[in-house]
Parts: sequence; C-alpha cells; structure tokens
Amino acid sequence: MKRGKLIVILGPVGVGKSTVGRYLTSILRRRGYLTYYIFIKAAHGLSFFVYYIIALLIFDRRLHNYTRKRIAPWYVVSKYNKILAEEITAITAVIDIFISLPFQLFRISLMRFFNNFIFCEEYLLGSINDYLYGLLKAASTGTKHCLRTIVKTLMVTTMKYKPYIIIILDANYQELLRRWRKRGYGELQWEYILFQKIFLKLLREGMFINEVPIYYIDSNKDIAIVLQKVLSVLLSIKR
Repeated sequence: MKRGKLIVILGPVGVGKSTVGRYLTSILRRRGYLTYYIFIKAAHGLSFFVYYIIALLIFDRRLHNYTRKRIAPWYVVSKYNKILAEEITAITAVIDIFISLPFQLFRISLMRFFNNFIFCEEYLLGSINDYLYGLLKAASTGTKHCLRTIVKTLMVTTMKYKPYIIIILDANYQELLRRWRKRGYGELQWEYILFQKIFLKLLREGMFINEVPIYYIDSNKDIAIVLQKVLSVLLSIKR
C-alpha cells in the first residue's frame, strides 16, 4: 500500500501553525485527498496532566485564572519556583520519551497507511526545541544530564522517522505580539520566541536534520495568502 506523506509544520508560538494546519486539512479533504492532522508537543498529553496536577496543588483555584488566559502550567510553575519546574520538566521529559511520543509516532505510522497527507504540528523537532531550551535554562546538573540524553534520543529518532517535507511559518515580533494579545496568551515570552527563531534558523541550515526539503513561508501576511503559498508547495509534490 502506498504510504501518505508526512508534512511537518513548524514556527514560533502564535504564528498560526494550528490555523494553517486545520485549514489545509479541510481544503485538501474537499479536493478529494485523504488528509489527517495531528499535534505533537513536549509536555503535552500525559506529561501535561502531570504538570497541571502539580501546578494545581501549588496554586489551587488561582491556576484556573492562568489557564483561562491560556498560560501554560509549566510557565506558571517556573515563575513560582525554577528548581521545582526543572525537576518536573525532567520527569515529564522521561514520560514523553518512553510513553507519549512513541504512542504519537505509532498513530502517525498508522495514519500514513490511510491518508495521502498527514499534517503534524511541531513533531519531534518541536520537542527537541523545547528540551534544548530547558537544557539552556537548567541549573541542576541532574536535570541537564537528563535533558541532554532526551535531546540526543529525539534527534536519533527524528532521523529514523523523517518527515517528507518541513514547512516553517514565521512572522516578525510585532506581528507575533499582536496575535498573542488577540488570542489572550498573556505576556509574550520574548526569550523563548527568540530561541525558537534561532532553532529554526539552524534547522534550515541542516543542523538537526538532513535530506528533507524545508520551505520557509512569511506569515506576516493574510492567512489566505499563507494558505495559497503552502498549497502551492504541497500540490507541486509528485504523488
């Protein structure tokens, strides 16, 4: 059976990855393509549940005020206690690498047998970005050792399960700030966004993966223009 093509969508937080991915899925389905959309991110799924429960025990009802503002629990905990946040990050990283991510990879492998296109937001590369950032910020030697091992494992796994193409969406800081405010994300995490942009630049230069076409698309413009550019890339692929 012919296998579907895995299309990975990357970009800074708030650039519109989910919006583009879901629109593309809908458009291609209407055009007769079997298309599936999936989201993979570090500290989500079971890891998110662990982080949320710990944050809930610390902040009680106040945590709901943060979540209504769509602020991630790990960001809230890091503001409260950086060492505690590091320890939880190490725990959730282990959960990711042994439970959450293998399960998601299995889902993708299964979906590739039934679809022409599989759009995956973030994929393993997004997790590598997040754990590299955690490694950069970590003060504990134990946490650094854990995250370093996790990142190496993810890089090997990414090379084994390469996407067909990678699409990078990017926007300038002013546009990202405007979108964060519009969506109610709270304060813009400038340092994290800067790290994401550096990571994406290194990715385009072949630092983390090779032999995979990477397309960079300016997402400062209207969503319809961005979608048209991405569609042009996808429909030019030989099927």
